[in-house]
Amino acid sequence: MVWLRCSSGQFKAVNDEGMPIYQRPFMKGKLYIHFSVDFPESGSLSLDQCKALEAILPPRPSNGMTDMEVDECEETVLQAVNMEGLSKVLNFLLNIKKKEERKKY
Repeated sequence: MVWLRCSSGQFKAVNDEGMPIYQRPFMKGKLYIHFSVDFPESGSLSLDQCKALEAILPPRPSNGMTDMEVDECEETVLQAVNMEGLSKVLNFLLNIKKKEERKKY
């Protein structure tokens, strides 16, 4: 179960939940998440459409969580991500890797 507050189009990161780090299989990097959510405009759905959505979506959360639900939750921190800066770093690292591969041959 995930409860979070963010806006559509935001990027967030979760430490230690991403891909394993090269030559360190027990260490993990960041998991990057891009939230892209399209919500219908207020009042644009008919009553029948709302009922159909409620039938297929999980039940609405109650005001509180049971002890069992609390035990099943894992608390984590979502960090804001500067995708422009991250893109520059990734391109830099890829260029270094390409140069290293060329040296092998």
